Amino acid sequence: MNYLEPVWRSMTLCCSSLDKAHLPRVNSVCLAPLAVIQRTPNRLHLVLLDAQVGVAVLFFLVMPPRALAVTHNFELYGIHTSSDLSLAKSMGFNQVVLEQPALATEAASLGLSSTLANFWSVDTPWSHVEQFVQLAATLPAIVSANMMDEPMYNGELHYPLSYYVDLQAKIRSLAPQLKLSLTEYGPMLDWSPAKLDTYKGFLGIVDVMRLDAYPIAGKKQLRIVYDWLQLNRQMMRQINHEVPVTAILQAWNSGGNGPVELPTITQLRVMGYLAFFGGAETISFFDLNLNEWNKVPGFQLGLAELVAELKSLSLHYEDWIIESKMSPEGVLTAIATRGSLKETTVLDTKTSKCSIDNVTDFF
Repeated sequence: MNYLEPVWRSMTLCCSSLDKAHLPRVNSVCLAPLAVIQRTPNRLHLVLLDAQVGVAVLFFLVMPPRALAVTHNFELYGIHTSSDLSLAKSMGFNQVVLEQPALATEAASLGLSSTLANFWSVDTPWSHVEQFVQLAATLPAIVSANMMDEPMYNGELHYPLSYYVDLQAKIRSLAPQLKLSLTEYGPMLDWSPAKLDTYKGFLGIVDVMRLDAYPIAGKKQLRIVYDWLQLNRQMMRQINHEVPVTAILQAWNSGGNGPVELPTITQLRVMGYLAFFGGAETISFFDLNLNEWNKVPGFQLGLAELVAELKSLSLHYEDWIIESKMSPEGVLTAIATRGSLKETTVLDTKTSKCSIDNVTDFF
């Protein structure tokens, strides 16, 4: 029953995410999901209801647990100058996003790897892309060349999947060693099967997938940072194309000219833990903007302290195996094991209450 995998690490049901043609049938009538009643480490207990004949069936879906990556990569957007590079380094970051490729050499000299941001669309001349690729192939410590931010969100008129499929093939022939990435606002559990298929098309052409869940800006729960990572992971398995994933966290003011909507450090800490225990290979923050950060006293220092805390988690769990799950109520449980050692982290994403082996803290 692998067709149910896209939804179920986070224990959330959404009929529109399922291909109903492949759901189980009783008396030739398609069964619709009703409820998850229990999730154990390797089994999902799912009730399916035949509404027409009133038959309820309990299915046990065996889902082998997968160990999650432990990230050592902490990235910052908004780098435009040498001073920005130095500031990123001083705050503990070891990776940056650059819109100016020429800064990559200086970044590497400071021990910073670089993601090169691009905004290519059907309107971008190939000569422009070709010139960039030829330069990028000569630069040190490049994580990936990002082809576009949020092509699905921005619309298929200028950002169709077919364009990026062709573009990827052309870049591959020109610079096979250059890794390519895309940034998407998603994937979401309420997307239609057709939209999920389009997402999988984008996913299939990249070496790195970047997810920018911005819960404060989107008026969503903080847990979407984790949920999107898990749905993305399930789709990677579906298409047999597992690549590193970057979780991009909101460190920008989404309030516009109104009240400041810069996430609190507490909210960012919850998001950071969700990304860390959700298996993100890189945790990124968008973006460096001192004018906005300075509107909230202590924000810059608090973010630097959060990066240091996440790096300490990274070092602590370097040789551990981590498995995690999210309850319907928004409580993350992460179990880390190393030989006979075991540590359990429980994080309530709504109250910010966190405990490690029953020692409780409030973020």
